[in-house]
Amino acid sequence: MRRFGVAIAGCTAAAVVTLTALGGTSDRLLPLRSPPLATPHLTAIVTGRHGSRLVRLDASSFAVERSSSPVGWFRGWVRSAVGHRVAVATCPHRCTGTLLRFANPATLRWEPRGELLDGQFYAAAWPRPRTLLALVGGETALTLVKVDPFAMRIVASTPVTGPIFQTAHSTHGLVLLAGQEDEVAPARLVVVAPDGRVHSVQLGRIRAGTRYDRQSRYLLGTTNMPGLAVDPRVGVAYVVDGSGLVAAVRLGDLSVSYHRLGSGSLLTRLADWLTPPAQAKDANGPTISAQWLGSGLLAVAGSDETATAHAGSQRPTGLRIVDTRNWSVRMLDPNANTGWVGDGVLLATGTSGSYTRNSSHVHREGLVAYGPDGHLRWRLTGVVPFVLGMHGSRAVLAGPDGFPLVDLASGHVIRKLPRGPVWDGLLHGAGSP
Repeated sequence: MRRFGVAIAGCTAAAVVTLTALGGTSDRLLPLRSPPLATPHLTAIVTGRHGSRLVRLDASSFAVERSSSPVGWFRGWVRSAVGHRVAVATCPHRCTGTLLRFANPATLRWEPRGELLDGQFYAAAWPRPRTLLALVGGETALTLVKVDPFAMRIVASTPVTGPIFQTAHSTHGLVLLAGQEDEVAPARLVVVAPDGRVHSVQLGRIRAGTRYDRQSRYLLGTTNMPGLAVDPRVGVAYVVDGSGLVAAVRLGDLSVSYHRLGSGSLLTRLADWLTPPAQAKDANGPTISAQWLGSGLLAVAGSDETATAHAGSQRPTGLRIVDTRNWSVRMLDPNANTGWVGDGVLLATGTSGSYTRNSSHVHREGLVAYGPDGHLRWRLTGVVPFVLGMHGSRAVLAGPDGFPLVDLASGHVIRKLPRGPVWDGLLHGAGSP
């Protein structure tokens, strides 16, 4: 299960949402599949008072069957190429760096030694048994560290210019969307190969980043954050801009092609993200996220924020399906900006709102489920609409007094998992994020 979109969204009531194409087909089924388990059993990472643990869960009830001892506080994880080991990035004492701890996912036992890395953890890949690649450092001064997980030593390091806005995994290693510090400027796509070599290409027509007016009393700024998704089968990265422009980058040779999405009202709305109304000159702008579904389809969601010295608002940009075969767009949910993809289901949710100096208004919706045909399956209200993990026909939601376990087929709450350690997520795919 992977989340795409941003955490705040808007969602209004609807009965059935039809997939209406703008300039393209409308009848394709969505290939909704969660990534495979990273471990032989369903495994999660949870954090409590004494640190983070690996826990083995029953696939039906999500009851804890086994737990590791605690280590430092969780920052990320990655699995080995053959899946026999996992590495968990932890924050050691005083968080002065990143300590990689290794475990056997079958036994949940930590290996006695770890590897201390200098800086904050951003992402990692483990493409070969003796090659673990970790991106660490500060906000702009980053280092790609090549670790030998058997010798427990750093064998090479390569500087990487940041900041890094988005990360993704592929068979080619890591894919990073980067930009310039304190600037909305042409984005860069950085590809970390399995051998640790770093290549990059500038996306001249895609702008990314945030710029603040530091002369302003209120430190208002402008932002544009494109979404990043990777087709791992053919090795193509897609960078989706708020203006409706998509850069398709072949990871093998870093060749770039640009494509304009859809036509008509959708494109007009997308263009509005970068042309805010006159009364919102200090608009924050759009934040977009994307996920590769398969069969040539992308799911794209996001949020658009505006802010002045005395007022602001945030509205959803909608959950859309992009067909990369002809660059048509289908609106799935115009009021959502966050989604989670699982087996046979696409969940959407969100909150929208506005504020002034003297008041604020927030509208929250529950969790909405769509099937492969794009039709609404169910709507769940009265819960915190944030999915902590999905597997099979089950999903765990965030909650103030426990974690509701939901049946994805019906939307019924099966039971509430007990309060206790905070869920950091299930181990699906190759690693976090």
